[in-house]
Amino acid sequence: MMETFQFNDIPTHIIDKFRDRFKHYPTIIKVDPNYIKSDLDKVFKKSNVFWLTSEITSEGDINVKQKALEYDPSGIYVYINSDNTVFILTTMDRKNVSDFMVNSLKHK
Repeated sequence: MMETFQFNDIPTHIIDKFRDRFKHYPTIIKVDPNYIKSDLDKVFKKSNVFWLTSEITSEGDINVKQKALEYDPSGIYVYINSDNTVFILTTMDRKNVSDFMVNSLKHK
């Protein structure tokens, strides 16, 4: 379920925003992209989106390609890319909350 990643998998400005706010680099957990968008939306529905990219399709629908959100203001950000791969950026003292989040995703 969890695997390694490259720092370039996450836009630099998201890591910089985390570092500026919490004064250190995040611990990052990459979660397998076996989730559909509606499941991710349910898990993160109360989170604050602070960045996204989107496109408008020829049918006029808005398709969110990637987004970053604040799951917990005390130290958890989430980045979701266009493949629905979830990256959890956290402080070490919030890792137990991140583990709970991963378990929530497993049961969707």
